Amino acid sequence: MVVYTALIVLSPEVAQDGEDYANMFVTEQRLQQGFEEVCKGRAVREKTHQFVQWMVKDVKKEGKDELEASKLTWDKVEPAIKRKAQLWYQQKLMLENKGE
Repeated sequence: MVVYTALIVLSPEVAQDGEDYANMFVTEQRLQQGFEEVCKGRAVREKTHQFVQWMVKDVKKEGKDELEASKLTWDKVEPAIKRKAQLWYQQKLMLENKGE
């Protein structure tokens, strides 16, 4: 019996700029994952920085190939990642505070 295996090479997605890169990686699924890991499902203002830092670290780890393929540098994409994560978290805080 002969078993053939195929190697599939996927080209990383290319972002046009830092904002585009952030849109590729700061997804609802990743935001929810960070929220659960950092905040255990409860938004509190004191966790904002920790949440944003979790997001930055996770995107940096997961998006290396796309960053390189996009010919962007981390200093060009990090501000957009932080901005998007912070905005999402602030909206989460407002929603939770309405319910109290």
